[in-house]
Amino acid sequence: MDLMPLLSTLTGASIGIAATLIADRSRWRREEARHALEVRRAAYGEYASALKDAGEEIRAVALGDHRSESARDAAVREVFRGTGLHTASEQL
Repeated sequence: MDLMPLLSTLTGASIGIAATLIADRSRWRREEARHALEVRRAAYGEYASALKDAGEEIRAVALGDHRSESARDAAVREVFRGTGLHTASEQL
């Protein structure tokens, strides 16, 4: 019995399977990297938006008419709670 055709077939099949596995792994890594980039972009966008909103509202508090410093402090704290800045920073 000649084993050469059998060994050639097994070698070819092994090479084909290995190449397919390497290609699939490479494709999976690219997709994971792309997904991670999308998630980061969304988180950065949410944080930048919350930061801008907080800045605008703090400016409004600074320009507003608050009779005492404690009232101004309370208004600023409420701005931070209301804009979701802490939540966005935690997502980063």
